[in-house]
Amino acid sequence: MSRGGTYTQADGAGAAFGTSIWGINASGQLALTYAPSSNQLAHRWTPLGGGSYAVADLSIPGSLGTYAGGMNNNGDMVGYFQTPGYGAFLWRADGSLVTFNHPADGQTTQALGINDSGVIVGAYFASHITGFVLQNGVYTDINYPGQNYTYATGINNDGTIVGWYLDGRNQAHGFIATELPEPATFGLTGMLSLVLLWRRRR
Repeated sequence: MSRGGTYTQADGAGAAFGTSIWGINASGQLALTYAPSSNQLAHRWTPLGGGSYAVADLSIPGSLGTYAGGMNNNGDMVGYFQTPGYGAFLWRADGSLVTFNHPADGQTTQALGINDSGVIVGAYFASHITGFVLQNGVYTDINYPGQNYTYATGINNDGTIVGWYLDGRNQAHGFIATELPEPATFGLTGMLSLVLLWRRRR
């Protein structure tokens, strides 16, 4: 972790296979993945003060690995798990769990970001890798225009979506998708303006 130029190493207890932090919210809660054995486990760390944390194991029972994604300011965390295919999950702060897959997908859905309204973004594979927005049980696909590999990785409380895509040369580029004034609609065609963040590599 870093604050004011100070770095503090944060490793899960017995994390023999490494620790990665995927999200932090305004309360300082962390979304982590670490593996005390061969299986990756997702956790929510809640600060208690003095550098100590309460640790909640949010791994999916029976999975081959659970991976943390984004976390909102309510303490709700999303991610994905392997069984051996992939499914997405939402662990709410109240301890309830929802698992889901995009209707067009068998076993490849990954939830990667969530805002304070509970709108979830992620990606899935059908004929190609496609980003998605999940709001009030309704899925809307996101494809960067002309490309076949799009990942939506984060969404803020204004509905702005960030992510990345691969071009025809397998080079990665970031994007921002800005919602226009239709709060219930997230389609890119006519509804979202895309701003390229990374220039195409020469």
